[in-house]
Amino acid sequence: MRAPTMYIPEKPLWPNSAGCAISRGMKLIRQTPDELLLLHRPILLCIALAAGAALALGAAVWNITQGEWLKTGIALLATAGLVAPALWFGAERVQIAFSRTSGTCTIDTHRLSGAQHEVFRLDEIDAAIVETHKGQGDTAGSHRVALTFTAGDAENRRPLTPGYAGGKGAKDIAARINGWLDTARPPAEQDLT
Repeated sequence: MRAPTMYIPEKPLWPNSAGCAISRGMKLIRQTPDELLLLHRPILLCIALAAGAALALGAAVWNITQGEWLKTGIALLATAGLVAPALWFGAERVQIAFSRTSGTCTIDTHRLSGAQHEVFRLDEIDAAIVETHKGQGDTAGSHRVALTFTAGDAENRRPLTPGYAGGKGAKDIAARINGWLDTARPPAEQDLT
């Protein structure tokens, strides 16, 4: 098996504690030799979309008081266009739990459309990688963490989050996952003959 390429930051972006500030990406909840627990809740996205929806709703109410029915309809459609994604993505919660005791990685995704529960064996997971998306004219790109599995092609990747985020958080999380996996896996059997 090939050794995964890892990026290990000089200083972690956040401490090993449950009390983390609001962040754009995934955060580390707990890391012990037996467990690695990560949480993704895009709170800032939800707040930004809700603020935009509140402004559009305010414009609709203002236009009602002024008797501007066409502008009211447009403002209400804009409100609906902002509220739906805010509820859909902002209400999303992804929890990833790696357990050495059970030998599994559990990914629980909760959305308004329902919950999804996936379980993978640790020995199936090859490494955590960083996927990067660059738009036209984008210099830095956005990143997300994905798990790769032993077969190793693009079909055998499982992104941990549906969206991408800027910054170095994805590299830090991928390094933490890879480091934890390296210590949690049993050492390879050696041929002593």
